[in-house]
Amino acid sequence: MTEAGKAPESRHPARQSWLLGLGLFGLAAAIGWFRIPASARSLIWADDAGFLSAAAASTNPAATLLTPYDGYLHLLPRLLAAATVAWVPVLEFPTALTALAVLVTAAVAVGVAWLARGIGIGPTGALALYGLTVGAPALANEVLGTAANLHWFALWLAPWLFAYRPRTAWSGRLLGLVALAAALTELQLALLLPLLLWRPTRDHRWWIASGAVLGLAAQAAATIFVPRESLGSPMDAAVVKLIGQGFVTQVGGAIWIPGWSFEGTLGWLGWLAVAAVLLLPSLMAAAWLLITKWQRPLTLALLGGAVALWVAAFVVNDLSGALLQSAPFPDAVRYAILRHAIVPGLYLSALIVIAADRLVQRRRLGTTVVAMVLIGALLFAAVSAVVSVVPNHRFVKRDSPTTWAQEVAQARSTCALGGIEQISLTVPPGPPWAVQLSCARLLR
Repeated sequence: MTEAGKAPESRHPARQSWLLGLGLFGLAAAIGWFRIPASARSLIWADDAGFLSAAAASTNPAATLLTPYDGYLHLLPRLLAAATVAWVPVLEFPTALTALAVLVTAAVAVGVAWLARGIGIGPTGALALYGLTVGAPALANEVLGTAANLHWFALWLAPWLFAYRPRTAWSGRLLGLVALAAALTELQLALLLPLLLWRPTRDHRWWIASGAVLGLAAQAAATIFVPRESLGSPMDAAVVKLIGQGFVTQVGGAIWIPGWSFEGTLGWLGWLAVAAVLLLPSLMAAAWLLITKWQRPLTLALLGGAVALWVAAFVVNDLSGALLQSAPFPDAVRYAILRHAIVPGLYLSALIVIAADRLVQRRRLGTTVVAMVLIGALLFAAVSAVVSVVPNHRFVKRDSPTTWAQEVAQARSTCALGGIEQISLTVPPGPPWAVQLSCARLLR
């Protein structure tokens, strides 16, 4: 005891914070890695092939970082692809890219928790948000461990980053660089810019705003000068209805389940009942937060962002076909939650978490019990998805009849015959996705 009769305070609070952060980072990385089936960890998926091909074709992979792809800039995927090509043997490309993507996700998980604490969310809520980043039920379907899908995690980080007010110039500059990297990876961060206008003052938050605006300006230039091929859906009554139905089953489903098994579910429940079961907890949480006036702009950003992101994804990517093939029609039995619904679902889950955290901070038995029930429901959904999805791959999309090792072996055999300088290695889900590599690299 000290002379004042009090227990001595820790002399190294900063060190303890760093150790806690490193521990949480390692735990998130482990959860993210083991949520991905081993077969998926050892293959290259879809658009990751394009990033690897570009990095492998360049004498200076770093020069490709700000090259537009499909109408947008993708800084983080290109950075990971460049590091993979520069440092890893060809046979290990899938494992290395998966590991790097998981590490970025783990960093986002820790960052979300830290930022949440900085805007007044308590330890319970911050820990739950951290868990959602790697534990949301549908993440393993297609998002976790793929470089091309890291832009979804940039979108998940954005509301917490934009709501945060740095206390020092050093932290403001650092978070400004984070905002710049996120904006150079995901154009849709523009939908959350209104959060930066909340109580604008001349403080260190301007570093975050500057990074975000600079990155989004570069994104806008890329979209204008290298436009994406249009896949937009024509808007009519049928499409509007499908958007609404997709929001219920996809975004609402992303909160609680990795996928659907439609064997009469809607037949005996009906759309309104399913909507109530899936969406009512989030909507009630949002209503309570708005009534109590806690962080209203953040609540509105999460609620409005969920709707806006789903509608934008539906229209821009023409998801009508995907939903019609997987919705509750006679020829459908089960399907995974689409990657486009993951972040909207996370936003709605976050409303439940924030409401529960506010109830815990009231320190009353009744409100604490309600809060624990809400958090427990989300935790049960996450754990159930981890336990049920990994062993049987029920809703995990990433699969292939051949392995990357087999593709490499076949390509090397072809290159050894001579007469060609470059060869394509097909990756799932199949053509046109393929990694273009030189025979010189393959035969090293």
